[in-house]
Amino acid sequence: MDEYQSTVVLRYFHAPWSLPCVQMNRIFSEVAVDCARYIQKNLPESLGTSFEKDIVNIDDDPDLMATHGIDHVPTIQLSIQGYDVLTLTGARPKLALRSEIFSALNTHDLSSRAQRSNHGS
Repeated sequence: MDEYQSTVVLRYFHAPWSLPCVQMNRIFSEVAVDCARYIQKNLPESLGTSFEKDIVNIDDDPDLMATHGIDHVPTIQLSIQGYDVLTLTGARPKLALRSEIFSALNTHDLSSRAQRSNHGS
């Protein structure tokens, strides 16, 4: 996976032996589907429609964990155009997780629009 080719990457760092991670597995999968739909429907111009979910077992890939500065699991990280814009550590209810991710997407979308407006003036 090359996250610079993918516009939006939703990454889930987990460990199979962690009870909070086991609890978050289904929630992450459902939120990832919601996120893909949301991006395609609401943010096509600014962020594109490219979305990728990445599930990282920290026992299998400790280097990626270190690269992204992850100290604890479960951690969900949102990257946009190669930049980590949101990192959430710990278990959360589905609606809270989805709300935080959508808020970060909207914030980044507004920043992108402002930058394009400033360059066009």
